[in-house]
Amino acid sequence: MLSIIIPTLNVGADFGKLLDALDAQTFKAEEILIIDSSSNDSTAKIAQNRSCKVIKMNRTDFDHGTTRNLAAGQTNSEFIIFLTQDVIPADKYMIAELIKPMQSNSNIAICYGRAK
Repeated sequence: MLSIIIPTLNVGADFGKLLDALDAQTFKAEEILIIDSSSNDSTAKIAQNRSCKVIKMNRTDFDHGTTRNLAAGQTNSEFIIFLTQDVIPADKYMIAELIKPMQSNSNIAICYGRAK
C-alpha cells in the first residue's frame, strides 16, 4: 500500500493540478493525506472533493517534522511519499520510479527525488 502525504496552506485552485497529476500516475496511491494548516481558501474543500483524507491543524502548531510525523502515524502503508503542495510530477511514472529501488531491495528504506 502507498500513501501520499502533503502539508498544505492556501494552495487554492492550483492544488487541482497536483491532484490531477497524482491521479494520472501509473502506480496509484491508495490514499492521499492532506495536513492542512488552517487554510482560509478552498484548499481543504478541493482535497475533500477529490477523496483525500484531510487532517486540519492550527497554523501555529505547524512544524515540518512534527506535522509529517503526525500524518505518517495516520497510515499503515508500506510506502509513504511526502510531497510539497507546489510540486507537479514531471510525468506519469514519478511514483513508480521513486519507489522502484525500495521494491527491489529490502535494504533500501528511503528514496528521494529532486525537482527539475
